[in-house]
Amino acid sequence: MNRYKISESIVFFFKNGNFILDEYKIHNQKSINTNFIPLLEYLSIWRNEKDIIHYMNKNSFDTNILKVLVREGIVKKNLENELPYFKNWGKAVEYYHFNTKINENEQFENVYVEQNRIDDINVQQPNIVKNYNSTKIELPEPLINEASKNLINSLLDRETIRSFDENYILPLNVFSTILFLSFGGILYANPNSGSKGIYKTSPSGGGRSSIETYVIVHNVEGLDSGIYNYNVSEHSLYLINKGNFKKEAQFISGDQVHAKTCNFIVIYTSVLERIAWKYSTFRAYKAVYTDVGHLSQTLYLLANNYSLGAFYLGAVRDESIEKLLNISIDDEAILGISGVGMPISEENYSGRFIRKDYDYWRDKYEKN
Repeated sequence: MNRYKISESIVFFFKNGNFILDEYKIHNQKSINTNFIPLLEYLSIWRNEKDIIHYMNKNSFDTNILKVLVREGIVKKNLENELPYFKNWGKAVEYYHFNTKINENEQFENVYVEQNRIDDINVQQPNIVKNYNSTKIELPEPLINEASKNLINSLLDRETIRSFDENYILPLNVFSTILFLSFGGILYANPNSGSKGIYKTSPSGGGRSSIETYVIVHNVEGLDSGIYNYNVSEHSLYLINKGNFKKEAQFISGDQVHAKTCNFIVIYTSVLERIAWKYSTFRAYKAVYTDVGHLSQTLYLLANNYSLGAFYLGAVRDESIEKLLNISIDDEAILGISGVGMPISEENYSGRFIRKDYDYWRDKYEKN
């Protein structure tokens, strides 16, 4: 006997007073009568056809509705394969994955239509930098005229370093150069138009530069240890909180030791209104993760250029970062953390082939 069940590729929600059925794999939404909610709930698990017909007759549903639900793909018959990785990752990830897919019949705006739409919005563009009313630290001029490694060598030598000399003091001018060439504004677009932009050495989706960078300084020449916001247009730091935050740096980095032994870490967030102001499509959310990939790779290469080591972490404690920076995930998405420091001697460091922090955690757990 045939069995039936609501498709796993459907979510339901209310919008503007309507009950919406969203078939997210094919980007199709329907408004359906709320009287069908009990039937849909009944079909949330596999039911045989005989039991379904009995239920529908008992609750005054037209039995032909079942055929309609099957034809529309709302109800699946007999078997539906569930992708194993989405089963483990959860419905939210699956929904995002398929809902941000662009189908072949999607129409794209050309630059003329896009600019006219932006002009018609008549909404002031959000600031492209954050402003802090706190202590401002002017950073020295970047060392952009000094001889540097060949780009090819920097690419080939790039690796993740996790063991650092905690006593090494990072020169301020090197720190300044790394920040500027990784995140600083090198060109400003359309300064007199309604759509202003700031260009960096890395590309950004739509030129929106939504990524905000916060720096926790551990050991940099001439700088107090503490939490700072890097102002990309001024090439300066604004003090958020002064003090030793090594313990907090390790905690927000998923307890990874190298976040406190390096010279500084950079916390990446995305100020969502900057990109939402220009793009209403949900796919724009993907751009912020692409942006942070560009920026973190640039940081890697610059660190290598100065014989320093770098790492990037995606396993971070979002809620703790919110509290530490006094920001809200409603406005800023937490993306990840980079760190830079001086690698310890080659035979001891944990990089591409060795994880010395494994020994740290093994010893810690064995003692307990």
